[in-house]
Amino acid sequence: MAEEKKEKTDFISLMKKKRIEEGKPSVIGEALENAEKAEKKAADLELENLQYKKENEEYKQKNEELVKKNASLKENLDKTIGLLSKSEEAINEAIEEKKQLEIETHKQIQKMEFELNDLKSENNYLKEKIKKMEMELNALSSSEDSALE
Repeated sequence: MAEEKKEKTDFISLMKKKRIEEGKPSVIGEALENAEKAEKKAADLELENLQYKKENEEYKQKNEELVKKNASLKENLDKTIGLLSKSEEAINEAIEEKKQLEIETHKQIQKMEFELNDLKSENNYLKEKIKKMEMELNALSSSEDSALE
């Protein structure tokens, strides 16, 4: 029995030796090598996972900053829209007031033109009256001068 065991051991040893010499790892070696590869891959994946978590946190922070900035911009936009609305109302009121002033100015100009025409007519009437009075006065003066002579 010991001989059989020795022959088996020799056979196994010879096969291991042959595989090593041929560059083929043994089944246990292959399993160990695969386990090492799996552990290395797991470690690499864990490291990659940590990097992605770190990037994810950075993106979350950037997103929060952008959300705050967006809220601030929205608030400023709302204020600007409010100011524009008030400005538009003020401009519309000013336009309406200008129209009313133009209408009143036009009415005043018409009224002044009528008054000016009335004054011109009265002035012409008075000029004519003065001319008549001067002529009458001259005629009277001439008749007095002739009567005195």
